[in-house]
Amino acid sequence: MDIERYMHELMAGSIISVKKSDDAKNIINNNFRKSVGLPCGQIADYRANINNFCIHIKEYYDRYDIHLDRYDPKKNPFMHLLYDVPKPFLISTAAIIDASFSAFISIFMLLSNGY
Repeated sequence: MDIERYMHELMAGSIISVKKSDDAKNIINNNFRKSVGLPCGQIADYRANINNFCIHIKEYYDRYDIHLDRYDPKKNPFMHLLYDVPKPFLISTAAIIDASFSAFISIFMLLSNGY
């Protein structure tokens, strides 16, 4: 697996799928750190900064999916959330937090009024 071979496609926003192999696993083990990502069926996530690009690899049972993130979540988590995390995930998470907070405030108001 030669990631530099795919850089043009990755920079265009593509997701590259590569079959699992011992060569690919060795490259990942030697150059990437374990990371986390949104759960999409993958068994592991890896990241590395190569030539100022944050490369994110998702390991599945039969393949690796590779894409570029604009920001490394370890170095700049806020910008990563803003630019790299899918917007539907952020919106649904914000809605859950808002609903939870609203419920908490309602319960607090009821209890503080002696109900």
